[in-house]
Amino acid sequence: MNTAWTGSLDESLDSKEADAYKRSVIRRARLVFYTGVLLLAVTLPLILAGGPYLGLNAGSWFSWSLLFGGLALVALFIFNLLLTHLLVKKRIYPLDPGQEARHHVNEALKRRLTLTFVLAFFVIFIAQALVNDQLDSSSFSPGTSFADFESFKAFMEKEEAADLYDGQFSSNVEYYDEEGRPIPEEEALREYFYDRDGQLVGSYIARNQTVALFQLGSDQDPFLIRLHTVLDLAHGHRILDLINLGFGLIYLAVAVVLLAVYYKKRQPGPVRN
Repeated sequence: MNTAWTGSLDESLDSKEADAYKRSVIRRARLVFYTGVLLLAVTLPLILAGGPYLGLNAGSWFSWSLLFGGLALVALFIFNLLLTHLLVKKRIYPLDPGQEARHHVNEALKRRLTLTFVLAFFVIFIAQALVNDQLDSSSFSPGTSFADFESFKAFMEKEEAADLYDGQFSSNVEYYDEEGRPIPEEEALREYFYDRDGQLVGSYIARNQTVALFQLGSDQDPFLIRLHTVLDLAHGHRILDLINLGFGLIYLAVAVVLLAVYYKKRQPGPVRN
């Protein structure tokens, strides 16, 4: 870019040609930078997938990449607005008098629409934050309910693998207490169940590896136990992801509407500003 920029200082060029050349150099530099940011945005979901072995399938990645890419475009639009204003103000991005007048009118329109988007963004963001604060994966999990402790105990003591690993588990597992002494499996896996008042209801051997969590019922039905397996929570997590994806689409919809307003009301011109 330095070589291209110094080319604009060629004394053989008149002022208009030099200014046009400077604008073309800046536009090309911005295009390269914005393309890099956009590529980073669409691949970001792969980095944020949740773990090195989790990954995303093609359909999920495509949906999230569209969302991240769209939000990156919105951010770049706002950044481009600020950058162009700064470059014009510093006379680094020179404009002809007619272009400068049109530029100021369009910049004023951009500022109003950007402020509108920022306000809408915060309103939607607060709503999204409230949803994620009040709800979690268990809120959308089908789960399993138990009306009494005995049925819950029977489920917890059923030997069942979590089905998250394709290999063979070793059956020769040894358990030790806090002092390093061997202890029986029953003692190591024994858990105690307490009611809402902290009273001991009973104990069970936690052999069921599919269980992710369980919750006690409401005050109206304190003996109801709701249990969620790993697959239940995975189902709930997918629904929660779809809700957040929906919020992301709302962000994009607001941005698209405001962009449409801008291109409808702006003062068109042959030269990009």
